[in-house]
Amino acid sequence: MSEETKQSALTTTETTVDGFVKYLGLQDDIYEKHVTDLILENGLKFDGDKLIGDDVVKQFREKYPDIFRSATPVPEFSVSTTDQSGVKDNDDFVRKIMGLK
Repeated sequence: MSEETKQSALTTTETTVDGFVKYLGLQDDIYEKHVTDLILENGLKFDGDKLIGDDVVKQFREKYPDIFRSATPVPEFSVSTTDQSGVKDNDDFVRKIMGLK
């Protein structure tokens, strides 16, 4: 295999690994680099986009579950605070609870 072919295969492998690691949904670039390095160091192979022998990634996920983004989306708040006077219908109630009235 020529040097150019080796470099092309390496780039394809790194590109595949980068895409796979992005798909994992890690919370930080540092974790992505670490997992990428783990995959490359262990010489793991891909069948298309599927990682073969992904025990390394499974162990990493079990050991550090908090670094993966949750599958549940973060709720978005739809209440706007603009154009509010700050005085609500329950203003008297809040003042009473806080001991201001």
